Amino acid sequence: MNEWAWEMGSQCSVPSAWSKPSTVHSSISKLSNATGDGLIPGLVDGQRLSSVKPCAVPTSGGKVVVSLRKEVPQGFWDRLGIVLVNGPVQKKLVPTGVKKGKKLCVEVPSGMEAGDYDVRLSFGEKIIHGAIPLAVRDGDAEADEDFDD
Repeated sequence: MNEWAWEMGSQCSVPSAWSKPSTVHSSISKLSNATGDGLIPGLVDGQRLSSVKPCAVPTSGGKVVVSLRKEVPQGFWDRLGIVLVNGPVQKKLVPTGVKKGKKLCVEVPSGMEAGDYDVRLSFGEKIIHGAIPLAVRDGDAEADEDFDD
């Protein structure tokens, strides 16, 4: 009966009814979480990318259209970007056009190394969760698309 359930050798292992919570939630974070993740209003957590067309481009470059699952309000279009990631290599691309806040057109530059890249959405300087593959191939990209089937 004289034994405690907690190890008394460590102060951090003893719970207290008088302890204050160690985390503080501000009204700003609660508000931003109610409308999305706080980065892009109206978007929910999780995958934001819907598709990438075409799924392969030649090393000489080309246009790619990236579709989003939810519409981004027009006031935020100038903060959107696309990042191509291949291991340690990251190439940030600025959209050349935005259609209805759901489709971004980007120009893949010539001279990129052939390989498989993850297409990611960025908002400001932050890369958003989720990725869709894009192949950069030597020669004609459409001819290589048949090889993937």
